Amino acid sequence: SRVVVEASGAALDPDAAPIVCASTPIDTAGFPRRLRLDARINLHATGGGAAGIELVASSDGTTWTTIVAARPLDLRAGQWSTARLLGHYDAQAGEALRLGMRVTRWSGSTDADAHTCLLRAIGGSTDLGHAPFDTTN
Repeated sequence: SRVVVEASGAALDPDAAPIVCASTPIDTAGFPRRLRLDARINLHATGGGAAGIELVASSDGTTWTTIVAARPLDLRAGQWSTARLLGHYDAQAGEALRLGMRVTRWSGSTDADAHTCLLRAIGGSTDLGHAPFDTTN
């Protein structure tokens, strides 16, 4: 499995805890997978403060669960700030799965007036007894 999501947008309010770079459903039929995750977000802030950035997963695109804990991103007025998150997620065979990043406010009252993000997930079988292309799996 390989997933790449690139997105950009205008205003972003961390108080709303928006999900950015949300993927379409990932196919996990047939065998369990370990997804290696690599995500980056750039926020252009209107003032100072800090945002929390975390990797999240959802089975329905509405309810999101943290899979890589939030880390702080310092924001400075009129400047771009970047955060990168690395991690993994063990998806079960047949699991409905979407991935994304959640942005929350940690301090200050500033919003972002622009953002870009990139989310990559590369997966392979966690079943060492069978290759993913085996018909017996």
